[in-house]
This record gives sequence, structure tokens and C-alpha cells, in this order.
Amino acid sequence: MTATEGQDPVTSFESTSSGPVGDPALVAAATDDPEAFGELYLQFLGPVYRYLLARTGNPVDAEDLAQETFLRAFRALRHGRWRGQPLLPWLLAIARNAVVDRYRRTTSEVAGVCRLSPPAPLRWETVEDRLFVEQLLDRLSPEKRDLLALRFAAGLSTAEIAELVGKSEGAVRKQLFRIVRELREAYHAAE
Repeated sequence: MTATEGQDPVTSFESTSSGPVGDPALVAAATDDPEAFGELYLQFLGPVYRYLLARTGNPVDAEDLAQETFLRAFRALRHGRWRGQPLLPWLLAIARNAVVDRYRRTTSEVAGVCRLSPPAPLRWETVEDRLFVEQLLDRLSPEKRDLLALRFAAGLSTAEIAELVGKSEGAVRKQLFRIVRELREAYHAAE
């Protein structure tokens, strides 16, 4: 079932290990046809929105930034700035830049730019547990929170993240492992 057949585009995306690359013919058509771009929008809105929600912690800001991301992507396609790379990492690079641009105005806003929350489907024993996990996430550096958002909110593979952030895949894998270990140790130390 495609997003146009009644699924919610925000929640219907299913990540694969390599992530969707986008149909090259559809991408080519989208450079001139807003209808074709609408298909790309529906295909990629879910992971882009979830990434932006993880970065901002605010559904309204995430929606605004998703709109800005796709507007920038449409303009970039029309100007020939897409080079055939997988579409999701390209869109997430645009989204990352949109977040930075939005919060560049003040230093205090930039510090809070990546407000990660634990995923909703988890069962929490108490509200205090959830709040404690949120506090642990807030203590991470913006770079660490961004890596977690790319991996777990947007669903990118470590190879896609590496390409996006300009590091080797091994370095990204090691850094993600260390971040998760750090969170786990801090959580268990407080028990």
C-alpha cells in the first residue's frame, strides 16, 4: 500500500537497512511536476517529520520545519542540485540545515535544538522513569543527540549517517554504541 492509498504518511514509513532511495524516474519528473513531487513528499514525510520532532520536541515546529525542508528540496531539484544520491539522507541533510537555520538566531535556542524524548511505545513503570530518561537524553551533547535522532527517529543506517555527517561508518557505529552504553550505565547507576 502506498501513502496515497490512505495510510498516514507520518507513521506509515517502514525503514529498511539501506533506506528508500526514491524512484529516479519520479525524482526526475518531480523537477518539473508538483504532482510528482507530491508523491515524493508522501513517501518521505514520515521519517523527515520524526527526525524533526526528535530534534525539536515540538510537533508544531516539526511540521513547520518539514514544510520548509520539502520546499527547499523542491527548489533544489528544480535547480539541479540533487546528484542521484539516496533521497532520504539528502532530505535529512536539508532538514538538519533547516533546524540550524531556524535556531541560529539566539544561542539559548541553539542549546535546546535537539530535544530527544524516549519513544512513546515503550512501557514505563512510572512517570518518574520516563522523566529520568528524558533528563539523561538532555545531558547529551547536541552532536550525540543528533546521531541518536538520525538513527532511531529517522531510521537511517550507520552508513547513511556516516555519509551525512562526514565520518566513517565504523566511527559512527562506535560512537552510537558508546552513546547507548553511556545512557544505559547512567540509567542503571541511578537504580
